Formats: sequence, C-alpha cells, structure tokens
Amino acid sequence: MILRRGKETVTLTNEIQIAAYKNSGFTEVKPTAKKGGGKNGTGEADGRAEDA
Repeated sequence: MILRRGKETVTLTNEIQIAAYKNSGFTEVKPTAKKGGGKNGTGEADGRAEDA
C-alpha cells in the first residue's frame, strides 16, 4: 500500500505498520488510470481476449 503525507511517500505491506502510519496522518494513495496505451483508452486492457 502506498501512503502519503505532504511530499513524503511510503510503501508498506505490513498491516500493523499501515495502521500506525494512517494514525500518524498518512493517507492512502489511490492508483489512477493513465490515459492512452491501453485498448480502451484508459491505460488498462479491457479484460477481453485478443482473439475473442
């Protein structure tokens, strides 16, 4: 999970550490879809098979 407070960013996997950082003011960074590059224009494949 990626957490951010101001310009400081940390990546954590341990649930206890995540909880501690969130309690100290860090917020979770939600992934954003990048435009272009994908089949559906969102930067991600649409989940359909190429040959379908």
